[in-house]
Amino acid sequence: MEAMRCIFEDTKNDGVYANKGGGAKLVECVVRNNGGDGLFVDGGGKVTLEGGMISGNKQHGVLAYGSCSKVTVAAAEHSEEV
Repeated sequence: MEAMRCIFEDTKNDGVYANKGGGAKLVECVVRNNGGDGLFVDGGGKVTLEGGMISGNKQHGVLAYGSCSKVTVAAAEHSEEV
């Protein structure tokens, strides 16, 4: 999946979830106020975030789980408010 200038917010679970070799490229997207992690990458998933912002998610801003999972972040803002 590729998304440009999108907002992923107020979901019950994770804002963006990639697993089992799936992937996403997010360009200038905002991932905020989700019920789980902002970005959750598992089982070899791959996510690239270029620009954009991750903020205010209930769990982690970014969680990569498993040895083959990969997250690349370039020029993005990350803030977690408690």
